[in-house]
Amino acid sequence: MKGKAFLILFIIAAGVAIVLLTHRGDQPKHPLVAVDFPAPLISLKDLDGKDWRLKDNRGNVVILNFWATWCDTCKEEMPSLQHLYDYRKGEPNFRMVTILYNDDPDKAIEYQKKNNFTLPVYVDPDGAAAAAYGLTGVPETYIVDKKGVLRKKLIGPADFGNPDAIIDITKLLMEGP
Repeated sequence: MKGKAFLILFIIAAGVAIVLLTHRGDQPKHPLVAVDFPAPLISLKDLDGKDWRLKDNRGNVVILNFWATWCDTCKEEMPSLQHLYDYRKGEPNFRMVTILYNDDPDKAIEYQKKNNFTLPVYVDPDGAAAAAYGLTGVPETYIVDKKGVLRKKLIGPADFGNPDAIIDITKLLMEGP
């Protein structure tokens, strides 16, 4: 009986391996971004052309927010992002990164000035960051912990000024590196 059970398990395992190998070509070009797994390492440029890299921000809680000036829900979300930024910007291990998606940087500068926003704006010139995160639209926000692990993925507008959001980010800031 042990021999039959072993043979059945071997056949099942071989079948699974064949199925996995035949579907290998169907994998997406970019891995799916998943909470509790390492965040994709991206490189951006600020509006002055200075490089910014996520890998250089280990030890910081990083809020990555993809947005655009043509996006109405992004505009609805922006005041709460500004509130969070104002509340946390003096903390040494907090970084806010707003990433302009498929938009003109001059429009972002104009929008920021018009609305008295001071959020740091970065550009993704070749779309690599959007592709790495599998962006489906804007706004989308990704919260990365001090170890570089994606802790939250928010599709659509969020209220970053609400007490739960502030508590969640406070907990991440209090965690060790």
